[in-house]
Amino acid sequence: MDISESLPLQNGSPAVGNPCVPQAGYDDIAAGAQVVISDTDGETLAVGELRDGYLQDGPGGSAFFQSVCEYPFIVSRIPQGEKFYAVHIGNTNRGERNYTQAQLEAGEIALSIGG
Repeated sequence: MDISESLPLQNGSPAVGNPCVPQAGYDDIAAGAQVVISDTDGETLAVGELRDGYLQDGPGGSAFFQSVCEYPFIVSRIPQGEKFYAVHIGNTNRGERNYTQAQLEAGEIALSIGG
């Protein structure tokens, strides 16, 4: 099983398409940061990494007022059969989100940090 998603992150630069520059306190969220998939016991099942991020229009449709920085990622060779999969990116204070196998396979991953 593989997953491929984007991680949105608030960024103050208003120009859509510009490379993401981590704000103070978010320097652990950048290209090359690990994306860790674990089971319910906390055992690591698979690891990927964030790719280069670029500024996109936010939910409000305007990059100037509500921009997001999206970091795409792919995690390959995730073992199947777990009830839930925890997805973690960044330092230990960031926490994790849990998803079912069906959600991972359908690409229903939505992680956000900040704002």
